[in-house]
Amino acid sequence: MTEEEHEPTNAEVMAAVAVLIDGVMELTTKVDGLQSQVSGVVGQVAGVIEQVAPAVEKLAENPVLRKLIGGGKRVRPAEPAT
Repeated sequence: MTEEEHEPTNAEVMAAVAVLIDGVMELTTKVDGLQSQVSGVVGQVAGVIEQVAPAVEKLAENPVLRKLIGGGKRVRPAEPAT
């Protein structure tokens, strides 16, 4: 080893670990924020689906449209979200 390369001291290791912990905590905070944003978007999408579902169901009642869209095959409704 050269003079520039040396085994890290305990203080250097502890300082590096402290920097690592700070970085992990910052990442955790950012991930929590993103999770909140994603939850908000999922809620908005669910709201839109609830709003358009009655119109889609009404369109599905039309036999001509149903045949054009589904080739005459009956489409099973989606399971409700839990």
